[in-house]
Amino acid sequence: MEETKDVRINTDMEDKINIKEATDLGDDNEEAEGQETDFEPEVKKNDEGLMETPEGRRADLCRLLVEGSRVALRSVFNSIHPPIHLRSHLAEPDTVKTLRRLRQLNVLSPSQWDVLYPVQRKRVSSQHYDACLLTVLLQHVCHLSPPYPNGWNGGAPFSGDLSIAAGVVRITELRARVAAGEDDDENHEDIRAEIEETLMQLGGVPVEKKLKQLSQGTMPSSQFEKWPSKLKVGFSP
Repeated sequence: MEETKDVRINTDMEDKINIKEATDLGDDNEEAEGQETDFEPEVKKNDEGLMETPEGRRADLCRLLVEGSRVALRSVFNSIHPPIHLRSHLAEPDTVKTLRRLRQLNVLSPSQWDVLYPVQRKRVSSQHYDACLLTVLLQHVCHLSPPYPNGWNGGAPFSGDLSIAAGVVRITELRARVAAGEDDDENHEDIRAEIEETLMQLGGVPVEKKLKQLSQGTMPSSQFEKWPSKLKVGFSP
């Protein structure tokens, strides 16, 4: 009887050991799978890193201008016309008159007009405005004085001019430089630093968050042609 009991105890101990070994093996497999999962995105990032080619670096600057300028310009616009009052501001007779004139002059496109005055009035929101539309609004319905001495379209303002108007013009000037292909390998970092500084001066904390988000992201090579195109569309009515 005692021998049978001893055999049963030994069998139970072996079962526990086997269970523990199986559990440890499972943990090792999970850990190995976790390591493999962490490794795969790194390979993808290296394969599709946006700073590896001239095309990638150009796409990087274009994305920075498209995404960053939209956040910066919207931040300024919202500080002048808070979202809660935007609908009533756009309905003011002087504002409507100014925007109608810009529409007649083709400064505003039909699609931009529809964004400003949608059929469903509850959809009025600066969240739908791109950099081009925000630039037009800041120049014409936000009571900003054109920067001295070149105005809105006469060239870059003085380097010491840190006004909102000067920042708006600098973004437009930077867009023109990048669109013209001035972002070659020799001055890529200088232009990028200039873009970031201009955006930060204009948009503050919202821009800082956006820049951080962009710096942590990756871009597949399939999108290298997308951002230069978006840069042109986003600033051209």
